[in-house]
Amino acid sequence: MEVWEQEDIDFLTKTIYREIRRQFKSVRNFSTEMDIPYSTLSNMLTRGIKGVGYSTIERILSELDIKSGVPSWARDLAKRFEPLDDTGREYVYKVLTREAERCEEEMAKKGKYAIHLDEDEDEVI
Repeated sequence: MEVWEQEDIDFLTKTIYREIRRQFKSVRNFSTEMDIPYSTLSNMLTRGIKGVGYSTIERILSELDIKSGVPSWARDLAKRFEPLDDTGREYVYKVLTREAERCEEEMAKKGKYAIHLDEDEDEVI
């Protein structure tokens, strides 16, 4: 069994959250679809995956198509990036960096620095 560092667990938790939002639009929708109590998912997303049972994490990762902490779209992107020459890689990296900075700035303006679920709504605050 692989030993996970805390930063790996935090990354995986954030990856799970992003994929739930991308694929199911809300944690509540995902909770219903997977028949996992909302409180379990909410606690997992705010406190990390350490306290959640292995079989539950395995079901979540399987449903979201996340392997080794990396969603399928990111693996596909990495495959597409690999054959690029230096010019192509530099261009793609600049675009990704610029877009990541833009999104981070937008999130910061909204005060969305971390995963926090409101009791009434399934939104990041």
